[in-house]
This record gives sequence, C-alpha cells and structure tokens, in this order.
Amino acid sequence: MGDCNNHPQIVLAGNDVAFWGQDDVILTVQCIDVWSTGYGSIAFASRQFTIIDVNFAKVGPLLNGTVLAAEEKSKINCGAQLTVTGSVAAIASAGDTSTISLSCPIVFQGPVQVNYVVEAVQGSIINASAATWFGSVTGQQYYCNHSEIDGAPSLPGSPGTAINYCVLQ
Repeated sequence: MGDCNNHPQIVLAGNDVAFWGQDDVILTVQCIDVWSTGYGSIAFASRQFTIIDVNFAKVGPLLNGTVLAAEEKSKINCGAQLTVTGSVAAIASAGDTSTISLSCPIVFQGPVQVNYVVEAVQGSIINASAATWFGSVTGQQYYCNHSEIDGAPSLPGSPGTAINYCVLQ
C-alpha cells in the first residue's frame, strides 16, 4: 500500500512487470504509480489461480505494454480509480479462461493511445459493465476471440473494426 496522498512511483525499464501474482496468491495493490521508460512492460499481472485487487493506481505510459494482464485462470479486480496516462497496448487483457472485473472509474489523462481498451481471448471474461470512463482515448474499443466482454458497446474509443467473436450479455 502506497501513501494515498503522495503515491510512490515504480519506474520500469521495459519488458518488466511491476506487480506479479501467481500460484494461488491474493494480492492487493493501492495508491501506487507505475510507468516505463522502455517497451512492453505490464503494471499488474496475474496467473495460475491468483487474484489481484487494484485500487487508486496511476499507470502509464507503457509503450506496447498492458495495465491489467490476467492469464492462466486468474482474476484481476479494479475497485477504485485507475488513471491511465500516455500510450499503452491495452488497459485490460485476459487470456486462458481468466477474468478481469473493471468496477472502477477509469480516467484517461492527456492524449492516451491504445491498441485495444480491452482484449479477451481463450475463453476469458472481461466485465466492463460497471466501469465509468472519463477523458478521451484513441484506438480500438475491444478485441475478443472465443471469450466474453460485458459492456463492450459502451467502451470508450473509436468503434472497433477488428473481427470479434464476442458473446455480449
């Protein structure tokens, strides 16, 4: 837990992960700032039955990196404000039957460019129906393949042009 009145900063060099949870752990991170000087970093990553709760975080830029990345049957919950600055590849990316729940306000600060706001593949679920969006972002709304994205029609950004195999609730 960082100081919510003065967030500590984690600076990644590229292709790094700031917070990594795996193998059945529960991790809560709040009041922290993460950004990268390099390429391909991830702010919060989970795998193998892990749960990560993220609250009051500021992330970016992460050039070709991801803010929330869940893999291998894990889950990430955003419960309180997530601020995104600069360019990132994806706000939320889930794969291999993982789940990401965006139940938080997401603030885009400054010019934010994304490849996809959310991306779900391999039987994953991203629930963005409870998210609220502030500011503007350019890029695709979503991409999914054999997965489910709740709230996809209300995601910010330009209309998605990628072929999507989503089951929308």
